[in-house]
Amino acid sequence: MRRLREEHDGRGQCDPKIPATSIPYVDATGKVVYLTHEGHVLNVDGSLRVAPGASDSGGHGIGDGREIPSVALNHGVAVFTMRKTFAECMLERLFAIKWHDAEAFYKHEPSRVELMSEYLRRGALWANELGGTRKWPFFDIAERIAPSVQVPPELSAQLQTYIEQNIGGISTEYACHAALRWATLRDTHQKLPDLEDPFEPLITLYERGGEIIADETRAFDFGIQSVRVRAWREHLSSEPCTSLDPAALDALDAEKAYRRNGIWRTT
Repeated sequence: MRRLREEHDGRGQCDPKIPATSIPYVDATGKVVYLTHEGHVLNVDGSLRVAPGASDSGGHGIGDGREIPSVALNHGVAVFTMRKTFAECMLERLFAIKWHDAEAFYKHEPSRVELMSEYLRRGALWANELGGTRKWPFFDIAERIAPSVQVPPELSAQLQTYIEQNIGGISTEYACHAALRWATLRDTHQKLPDLEDPFEPLITLYERGGEIIADETRAFDFGIQSVRVRAWREHLSSEPCTSLDPAALDALDAEKAYRRNGIWRTT
């Protein structure tokens, strides 16, 4: 390690601002950086690159699309753990969804109704930010922001194979691809508009009961309740429809229980 530090310091010695106990490693851009035991990431000149727990707007630290490695000492040896990219995490979430879960479909109807409304609200805000959209309610926001950013081919192929085996609706297929591309855009660390994640309500909705497809009246039918898709401008609002906190969503579902005869009763 000492030799590595000397090779990448123009004077053949460590910058005095870099603690002797810091650990060098090469990031994805080929640059040597140093990780201190306090969790700081330093450049070769000793300047601070990333503070402990700090990240950019995308939630990452080092510029390869991954978070900075977390470090722990195991009998005096530093152990690094690299975390997955946003795109990899999105793919795992999609693969874990039970797309045809009838029990969850009815159990979580109240929260799914609110989550769809929240997705439409957030989507409308992004459409407004980007000057409108012809495709609605699902549109590729990442493509509008950065057309050159593409999903890694291996991830795109995995998703398409999974969709063909598990998902029936064309609109759901499009939404999943758009969500994965959005996650890929987040991995680039590009500065984005100060708006909430557009796809999180939709993915959470899928996780709480599977696929939902709009009918011929452009309404998402959740059983007793439905959400009608209006022109995107009509969904604009600064007020959230619901919290995405799992406990809050569970509490919303717990307010009412569904019976097979279609009657709601307070629990």
